[in-house]
Amino acid sequence: MENVEPASIEGEFQGQATYYNETKVSSDYSTCGIERARSLDEGDQKIYTAALNQAQFDPYTVDGIPSNNPICQKKALVKGPEGEVTVRFVDRCPECKEGKHIKRLN
Repeated sequence: MENVEPASIEGEFQGQATYYNETKVSSDYSTCGIERARSLDEGDQKIYTAALNQAQFDPYTVDGIPSNNPICQKKALVKGPEGEVTVRFVDRCPECKEGKHIKRLN
């Protein structure tokens, strides 16, 4: 088996954020084991849920159990032309490209 360096999860990334309707997802729980209907807000700060691309998520999965991935529950600041939002990673996005794409879930 080839020893491949995991994709970086540190620093700043540029790319596209997209949105999908999580009510159409077939499970009540995310890849990280978080109940999809649960609020992630902290006090008066609105926290949006997000999915990280597979290339940056999968190498950090512990013992093949995605809910043990240390990326689960990590937060990121997403900046765009209309402002910025804080997201918490609770899912993975198989179709998203490395370092270029996250999905905002709510």
